[in-house]
Amino acid sequence: MKTLLLSCLITIAFAGELSATVSATQTQTKQAEDVSLMKPTDAAYSEALRFAAVLRQQGFEVTSIHRSKLEGFFQGLTKAAFFRIGKGVIEVIFLPDAKAARQIEVNTRREGERYVYSFRGQPQLRPTADTMNSAYPNYFITHGNAFIVTNDSELATALNTNFARLDKQ
Repeated sequence: MKTLLLSCLITIAFAGELSATVSATQTQTKQAEDVSLMKPTDAAYSEALRFAAVLRQQGFEVTSIHRSKLEGFFQGLTKAAFFRIGKGVIEVIFLPDAKAARQIEVNTRREGERYVYSFRGQPQLRPTADTMNSAYPNYFITHGNAFIVTNDSELATALNTNFARLDKQ
């Protein structure tokens, strides 16, 4: 009986250890296979790295850079990146220059519980996307040629404060 009990305990312990090992291996594999991570062959790669350096200089921890769903949001512009930073996430569309970023006008309206954003100025939206529709409020910031979008008000405030200080230097 003692032998049977000991055998059961060893089997349970081994199964638990094996399960933990399999789980850790699956997690590593999933991270290694994350196809959204930006690669050197992506159009926005060099600009994303430069922008990440600016974020780090301003005290933001950049944990990863991914391809963005906003690639192609504006007609003719394919350079965009999604940044995971210590304080949250931001999406950045890289425009040809700072003037183009400053010329984008964002208009907000509510439709029930939804926030609907429309944009005017240059560059133009692609014909099939005239608005951005969200369940949460979004905050739009420009810095240099970057048009930044986040749904975190505290992060938006921190970015605005840091970029204003950087612009004064």
